[in-house]
Amino acid sequence: MSLPGRGRASPGTSNRPLPAALPSACTDTRCFGVDPVSSPLHVAPNPPNTQRVAMQALARRLQRTNESLAGLMFSDDPGRVAKALLDLADRFGSPVTDGILVAHELTQVKLAKLVGASRETVKKALAEFAQRG
Repeated sequence: MSLPGRGRASPGTSNRPLPAALPSACTDTRCFGVDPVSSPLHVAPNPPNTQRVAMQALARRLQRTNESLAGLMFSDDPGRVAKALLDLADRFGSPVTDGILVAHELTQVKLAKLVGASRETVKKALAEFAQRG
């Protein structure tokens, strides 16, 4: 992956750029790029609020990643699907009369990728959850 004004992400290993990941988000997201040389973190002598907010966001992200990895390592497929659904309900759900509604267009394929299982396995787990009520 080539960065504007920079060399390759891994200099000397290849002449072709690394493949770029396609970004996706579960909610409305505002993204921006930060140039390490001209970023406000380097221009301002002491931007404590910016640093604090950035560190809190990184800490939350690391905690979610660690929890996700633990779930992937120590749960079976239906358990991982259930955990992912509970996490989505906790983060994006809104209470309704008979439960929690997660208004999102999450397909079985995307859910399968999220939990590290096949679409067929996710379909079976969802059918089992629906049968149980």
